[in-house]
Amino acid sequence: MLVVNRILVPHDFTPASARVLPHGLALAAKMKARFYVLHVTDRSDAPYPARDLPAVRETLQRTGAVSEEALRAVHIEGVSRSDGGVAETIHCFADEEEIDLIALGTRGRQGARRLLLGSVGETVIRRAKRPVLALRGKGVGAPPVPGMLDRILVPVDFSENAREAARVAAEWARVFDAQVDLLHVVTGSSASPPEPAPSVSDEEHVGPEKLF
Repeated sequence: MLVVNRILVPHDFTPASARVLPHGLALAAKMKARFYVLHVTDRSDAPYPARDLPAVRETLQRTGAVSEEALRAVHIEGVSRSDGGVAETIHCFADEEEIDLIALGTRGRQGARRLLLGSVGETVIRRAKRPVLALRGKGVGAPPVPGMLDRILVPVDFSENAREAARVAAEWARVFDAQVDLLHVVTGSSASPPEPAPSVSDEEHVGPEKLF
């Protein structure tokens, strides 16, 4: 059973970071979860100084990004830390507070700029012990609706990790009445595809543990 009691959004007051706030809060409202906003200061923080984190609620209310009902339903706790690297501090805080989901915005850096500056988002995702929701840039077309998941893509290689990912995806799909697509990529001219897997839409018949 999917249980999300505590959601964390790392916030550095950049547009990429601000975009994820309404999504995290809307999810917290739907899951009846506690909502943490964490600001980590470091030497690269000069353009975005630490600000009044409790004002996050007022900012969301002013922009109309989430409903008044969601704002009233969610307890928001703002925290500022300056005791280490950004990614490391995010993980330490998540461990201390027993966070169930980390939601973060990424800036989509590529090429030399990414090599020089690194990617906090990528580091968080690679080292995370818990699920991470990443929202990248402005995207193309209509922006996603906060708190809504309509379609979930799960790349699978038929390993145990892939099975676990499919099970988790099935649980999220039940909560949001979403569609799950399983994608297996066959590489090499001699490789033959595996037998077709049951669709997640048939999950009520086969159970998420028997998706493939």
